[in-house]
Amino acid sequence: MNFKTLNKEHKEILDDFTNDVEGFIYRITDDQNHKAFRYFKPVITNAKTLHNNIGKELKQMDILESDWIYMFPNYLLFAGIGFAAGIKNKDNEQFIEYETEQLFELIRETINDLEFMNDKRIMKNQVTNQNKKPQTKKQND
Repeated sequence: MNFKTLNKEHKEILDDFTNDVEGFIYRITDDQNHKAFRYFKPVITNAKTLHNNIGKELKQMDILESDWIYMFPNYLLFAGIGFAAGIKNKDNEQFIEYETEQLFELIRETINDLEFMNDKRIMKNQVTNQNKKPQTKKQND
């Protein structure tokens, strides 16, 4: 399933974060003999569907694009943390906590990337809009 995105950079950021979360889930499940990675794949699909559906109805739902761009990473962050909590036990607690801290670092980096992408997009739109305004000549009296 493809993402509804604002631009190519937005898609790349979401794809990278999805891959990072998949790696997190794999490390805490299949690498640890829980063999539960496959159960997280539908969660990713559902989060993408929700993201895309909201993206199609931003105006109707009165949601700003600048808010919407952060929704999918947050969906996956909390889904991943919840999934990790569900398999945590005394044998893997330290490992899960370490991996979760790494996930928080990934979301921080992703949010920074999204902020930078959005700022560039806004600045580009402002310049484009300024260039579209008709130029008027000043008349000397």
